[in-house]
Amino acid sequence: MFKFLGNRDVSHLHRSSYSANLPLAIKNIILPYINNIKVRSEADFYGASHNISEFVGVAIKNTLSSWSHGWGTAALKFPEQIAWDQAWKLHRLVRTNKVKNFLSNNGIKNVVAVGLPIIYTENKHIHRSNGSILFMPAHSLSYVDIDPQIDEMVSFAINMRSAGKYVCFCIHDDCLRHGKIIPLLDSYHLDWFVGSSIYDSNSLQRMRNIFSFFEVVASNTIGSHFVYSQLFGAKFFFHEPYFEFKSEQFLKSPVLGKKNELRHYLMDQSSYKIVKEKYPSYFQGYANAVCDQVFAEIECGVPDHVEPKELVGLLGWSLKDQVLYSLPYYSSKMVNKVKAKITRKSS
Repeated sequence: MFKFLGNRDVSHLHRSSYSANLPLAIKNIILPYINNIKVRSEADFYGASHNISEFVGVAIKNTLSSWSHGWGTAALKFPEQIAWDQAWKLHRLVRTNKVKNFLSNNGIKNVVAVGLPIIYTENKHIHRSNGSILFMPAHSLSYVDIDPQIDEMVSFAINMRSAGKYVCFCIHDDCLRHGKIIPLLDSYHLDWFVGSSIYDSNSLQRMRNIFSFFEVVASNTIGSHFVYSQLFGAKFFFHEPYFEFKSEQFLKSPVLGKKNELRHYLMDQSSYKIVKEKYPSYFQGYANAVCDQVFAEIECGVPDHVEPKELVGLLGWSLKDQVLYSLPYYSSKMVNKVKAKITRKSS
């Protein structure tokens, strides 16, 4: 399973999940707020399995398949870019047929293209706020504590606010936990809220809501938010200076720590040089922010989506699969009980 999952202390999310004067209109779209869950597999990340459970009215079972939780920024080269989770027995669910074919060609079986989990969220028909800008700075992770270097982003946000725009910052829960960014934003009375946590079942729905609300999204690095924001109709641009993660920052990563070649490749693929070569039109500033919804739909796997009821079977929630794959566990427990009983009798 995942070394970094389980019952992590997330009490900080209850104490302070948004700025004191956050407008009611935004509170309404980020609520219902924190709903902490125990993450047992990648399919639980950010509330993916929770959303499917809600759609079909079926309780979440022991998930027997993996489900890639986010968009991959790097060109496909290593199977481990996608197939890093070994805690699965049934299917490996991925975002597109392109990814499926790549993994299949590299000897990985039972791969099914279903789209990213975020496409299985509900359309709340949220009205977009003209003149609103959401800033999403590079963020820390549970095993990576970074200096996000957002002084210039903050200065730009203040200037936009003075020009009559509504500005707000979306903060990752790991930045909140590390104590980064918030004091700086509060000192300038800039609004903020915690957008997502892998331990919060409402994260994906919240991200859809906010990308449906804000007119423009600005970030100083690439990530899933690059395609998610455009998927739901927001315009996007990269705010410079661009933040580059360094390979050595991920030495403690449970996935990348010991995989030097993969780690170096992923950092290179997310570098300023490569990203600007691939997406030059997104580096033209606020006035020229871009929304390419067709591109985002393809990248997120919208053409490959399946009915939520079909996902119940693919995730291994059927009674047949639950019984079939639990037999070895209960059989081993029974054997251990018999062994213990024999040992006691012979002693």
